[in-house]
Amino acid sequence: NVQEVSDVDPDKLEIPGLFILEALGASGLRSMRYAKEIDHGCGVDRIVCNDLELHAYENIKKNAEFNGISPEKLISSQGDAVEIMMKHRFQSLKGQHTRVAEYLTEDLKNRNYDKDPFDVVDLDPYGSPSIFLDTAVQSVRDGGLLCVTATDLATMCGKNLEVCFSKYGSMSLKAKYGHEMAIRMVLAALERKANVYGRYIVPLLSVQMDFYLRVFVRVYTSKAEIKKSAAKLGLVIQSSGCDSFFIQPLAKEMNNVHKCSTVQVPQVCGETGESMRIAGPIWTKPIHNLEFVKSLLSMFDKNYQPDGGNFDACKLGAAKIVKGILVAVSEEVPDVPLFYCLPSLCKVLRCSVPPMAKVHGALINAGYRVSQVHCDSNGLKTDAPPEVVWDIMRAWVKKIEPDLDPTKASKKAAKRFSGEEMNSKHNARVAILTKESKTNVNFSIPGELLSKLKRRKENLDRISRWTPNPQPNWGPKSRAKGSNKFQTHPKNRNNRNKRRGNGNNGKRNFSTKKAKKAS
Repeated sequence: NVQEVSDVDPDKLEIPGLFILEALGASGLRSMRYAKEIDHGCGVDRIVCNDLELHAYENIKKNAEFNGISPEKLISSQGDAVEIMMKHRFQSLKGQHTRVAEYLTEDLKNRNYDKDPFDVVDLDPYGSPSIFLDTAVQSVRDGGLLCVTATDLATMCGKNLEVCFSKYGSMSLKAKYGHEMAIRMVLAALERKANVYGRYIVPLLSVQMDFYLRVFVRVYTSKAEIKKSAAKLGLVIQSSGCDSFFIQPLAKEMNNVHKCSTVQVPQVCGETGESMRIAGPIWTKPIHNLEFVKSLLSMFDKNYQPDGGNFDACKLGAAKIVKGILVAVSEEVPDVPLFYCLPSLCKVLRCSVPPMAKVHGALINAGYRVSQVHCDSNGLKTDAPPEVVWDIMRAWVKKIEPDLDPTKASKKAAKRFSGEEMNSKHNARVAILTKESKTNVNFSIPGELLSKLKRRKENLDRISRWTPNPQPNWGPKSRAKGSNKFQTHPKNRNNRNKRRGNGNNGKRNFSTKKAKKAS
């Protein structure tokens, strides 16, 4: 039932619009935008906007009517997101359900909206999306798009190791690259969930901004490709004495056969001699598709002409923010996982922070690639090994303080730290600064990099890659609670009253100082 597009007259080729699920709709705002803004290409055929609560379901219907969207195009749904996705789970035995450009299936022409898989599944929960990932990778059509948001960054950045492992199957770590590591943990979790059903993911765009992360991946089915999944994952080996880190892949490819990887990292830190900590596994392959990112950036060009439709990216309310993030993403070194933080490197050595351009120049002159990162303006993403990075930092310290005696602790450090903490930090600094450098460091800025810097300085490149928070204490608000009359679903009612005693007149059943005084 599969016809190749090359054998079909393009004028007679009829592809139906997208079938989208917003599993956690709340007010339905995003579904409204899908319905009104996606009017180019094949457009949108039908959107299912779901929420667990009755009052949210009613609000979705009211908002759709207010925005002039027909109920046939945007279907309001009340139910458990997992149950809805299970009804539409992908059936690989019934043939190819695909939207890959090279194929057109008869299934798409005669679509069953009650059980066919979705073209797009959008997950945007409050907190972790982990409980939805298993059914999400099943309910997406082959080649379909899966959009996942996570706001539990504290958990994935090392605050709760046990919780992170229970939700994502990875150990987190407190490090400056924590936000990128969080992205890679979510991608690794998606890959493992998909592999169970003979599927795999291809990341298109993965970003961290404000207080959340969001990944866009396509899901495909291939038994041959999932054999390569182990080579896409790896462990993070972090030094406990400094910022040095290594990536240990789980598998490697040899003659088109994947085998267990040998240990490629040292047992102790080569700079400080301290022990190494293990975290992960994480996704180690690229987290962006640069061609896709460039196609998005082209939409902000003044001369851009969309293929049908009236969508104008420049008229978006957050156009400057979106464009800035996409530019920062497009400039990243694509195939290097994680990054260093320049101020953190200087903190270990207790020296002033060098200009970012000089560090970039030193790495480029040494024959390595380097870039900044979209999630940290002080980030330093490079394929140089840790010893080269520290060689450059040692050269910087010798340049600004040629008569420095590294064995003596500074007065500021003595005031700030004391006891064992002072000794460990001082010993790490001494170990790094007294080690002999093997890299010929040249801080001159190469011509190509210099032209980029001049362009920014002359305001020809008026793009803010790292937009500051719009207001102080910017972050997620408290979880939606409402009153008991709005909490219609038994799950939410039970969670709301789980800390209340049954025979205590509605009072909380834990004691406080005020309660003791009142009694």
